Amino acid sequence: MKLRVALTLFFAWLSVPLAAQTLLEFTGARPSLDAQARVVDQGVGTEVDFAKDLGMSDEPLPSLRLTHLGKRGFVSVAYEKASYTGDRVVERTIEYGGKTYTVGTRVKSDLAVERGVVQLAWQFLASPSGHVAFGPMLELVGLRFEGTLDAPESTPPVTESGTFQTALPAPGLALDLRPGKRLRFFARGATLHVSQGSYDSVEAGVLLGPYGPVAIGGGFRSLRVSYRDDPDWARLRLSGPFVSLALSF
Repeated sequence: MKLRVALTLFFAWLSVPLAAQTLLEFTGARPSLDAQARVVDQGVGTEVDFAKDLGMSDEPLPSLRLTHLGKRGFVSVAYEKASYTGDRVVERTIEYGGKTYTVGTRVKSDLAVERGVVQLAWQFLASPSGHVAFGPMLELVGLRFEGTLDAPESTPPVTESGTFQTALPAPGLALDLRPGKRLRFFARGATLHVSQGSYDSVEAGVLLGPYGPVAIGGGFRSLRVSYRDDPDWARLRLSGPFVSLALSF
């Protein structure tokens, strides 16, 4: 009997009519880093694995996102940044950007990753109540990567730095399941593949708001970026679970 009453109250709580909602969301994650690159100068260059060769490890990737939700779509703006460092005596000779880091050399490295995202979704396949919404999404992305390899103990010291930045539009799809104002399941995916590279972004999760304007949630995210300008190329993948805290107003 008590279980039946509890379930009745729970579903009544979820059935609050939906209206437009704005969320300010803080997200914390520590995604798995998988990154490789080759930068060739005068025909010489080796593939560098940022984790295996340089000793870079997973680091926190915080993000801030502002989203305005409607019954048939949403607008979202987000920014995230991560900094990775390595300090290792290399176990093989590395040729990178015309600089040589011989086996046994101590190499200190840095990699900064920044992403700004604007998502515009038109979920025209929506139920009249707004509890289910599905449709196309456009992801406008700004990316910036900056990396440095430094061998300060070499004679003379050897340093090589490089920056890559771009802006691109990536089409995708967005699904929202909102049984009530306080519970939301969501899935997002965007992809762009061109001759010089690719961009793939996937996110799925849940947001639960039992405390008035405060909501908590979590899920899984994956970002994959590749770039090729023969003979140079680079690949980056960040993937893993995340947790979030949101304020609605």
